[in-house]
Amino acid sequence: MAQDFHDLGFTVLQGYGLTETSGAATTTRAEDNVLGSVGKPLPGVEIKIVDPDESGVGDVAIRGKIVMNGYYRNPEATAQVWRDGWFFSGDLGRMDNRGNLFITGRKKEVIVLPNGKNIYPDELETHYLQNPYIQEIAVLGIASPGQYEGAERLHAVVVPNFEHLKARKIANAREILRDEIAALSNQLPKYKRLMSYQIQKDPLPRTTTRKIKRLELKRMIESGALQEAEPVRPPETASPEDQALMASAVASEVLRCLREGHRRQMPVDPSMNLELDLGFDSMERVELLASLEQSLGVQLPEDFGAEIFTVRDLIVRLKERATDVAGVAGARRQSWKEILSDETLRHEGALDVRFSGPVLSRIKHLCVRMIYFFCRILFRLEVRGLENLPKGGAYLICPNHLSYLDSFVLVSAMPYRVFERTFFVGYSEHFQNWLMKFLARLANIVPVDPDAHLLRAMKVGARGLRQGRILCIFPEGGRSFDGMLQEFKKGAAILAGEVGVPMVPVRIEGTYEAWPRDTWKIRLHKITLVFGQPLTASQGEASYEDDTRRLRDTVARLLS
Repeated sequence: MAQDFHDLGFTVLQGYGLTETSGAATTTRAEDNVLGSVGKPLPGVEIKIVDPDESGVGDVAIRGKIVMNGYYRNPEATAQVWRDGWFFSGDLGRMDNRGNLFITGRKKEVIVLPNGKNIYPDELETHYLQNPYIQEIAVLGIASPGQYEGAERLHAVVVPNFEHLKARKIANAREILRDEIAALSNQLPKYKRLMSYQIQKDPLPRTTTRKIKRLELKRMIESGALQEAEPVRPPETASPEDQALMASAVASEVLRCLREGHRRQMPVDPSMNLELDLGFDSMERVELLASLEQSLGVQLPEDFGAEIFTVRDLIVRLKERATDVAGVAGARRQSWKEILSDETLRHEGALDVRFSGPVLSRIKHLCVRMIYFFCRILFRLEVRGLENLPKGGAYLICPNHLSYLDSFVLVSAMPYRVFERTFFVGYSEHFQNWLMKFLARLANIVPVDPDAHLLRAMKVGARGLRQGRILCIFPEGGRSFDGMLQEFKKGAAILAGEVGVPMVPVRIEGTYEAWPRDTWKIRLHKITLVFGQPLTASQGEASYEDDTRRLRDTVARLLS
């Protein structure tokens, strides 16, 4: 912050003191200002760092006439802070070779890891707060079995920035925060990375001076009083506006669909978050909105769900569109089989997956051969299992996702007869200008934003498969942050089961080392690509989770 003000032309001078020191003990001077420092001791004041660690951080001890003689009628408390004529402030800091003091945190807030390293939560919170999707974060040390008593692990309580999420039309806060936190963690040394975190809707508890009440948060977590995604109970007395809202016919249909989708009876309050309180993931949100479309007889725009966070949001927006609820209320929940049925998709011609003419096909063929040549030479590309690709018909290709290189490696390794029938669903924000639109056509990419338009992405995939095409889909939903296999989402299993096509598992190795997520520098590293035997999807909604787990396990075993 001081650097920001300095860049704007302001002179920022800082001081340091406590109630026990009758005011300031140090201050920076205009002619000798060091940004980030609280300055040098004032005349008559001595400061030393006691028991510094390898980085020079230790207890800040103060001596001089400005320091109190003791706490009034409290000799025990006085004895805890006075040692050998020095007042121990309870703060941690370091001093540079010019005598400037830098405060790094409070000693009681330091987190001691099992490896003996000390972590200063303020430093980590500043790092994670760089992300616009995070409104607040508290980093805490939670008891963890370690090498000695008192060892802790890093845990965080995160409050999402719902306004920013809404502005970006991102409804799946949990998924986006998982990716963003992993990306920020990857920029830190391993011992400073979060081991766990939980997401909360409500603001963090703070003192009147806006400091986080860490001990209170820690006690709540360890006692189980602070549970992630624990449904909140409705208030005893709702506001007149909420009472009127919840008494409407639209609200009755919403509550029925919510309880049917949630598969258990529970009290529902207008302020409940669909994802964090009620547990609806991105796929279940699509099912919910499709059911409400049918139940209320309304046509919802594709980005409708991206602006819905709470039950109140859902009811209010639906009331704006639903005109006659009584005649259609009570329709049953719509399944993925119905959403992706051939009859449904036939009415949406814009979903057709269109491929190139003969001229562009020749250009594609040349580009694919060039990419393959470069991959063989630069990355010593090794391809196995091509014989496992079905000879004809539609199917899904389901690889793990490590790097931007993955798509290039995949298309270069495929026989051209396979590539010319293969299409990808890519993020539309990457294909805005004419050049990127041309590249999208060249690479058989259909631009869709899966965050804001997940239903459209699923329909595009189903439509292409029903046209006899091959869909390449990354079940992890994004590139790995550490090179390890991530959890798979169930989109591939839904498409395979409801369209009736097999899934070809693919394992990619080496692209993370060649071009990891946190750098633009490409390294020369061997890349291996293995195509597994096709998997037949089961039928029915109950099998989505099992098929997704089976697909992930198969991909994991391909190079073991």
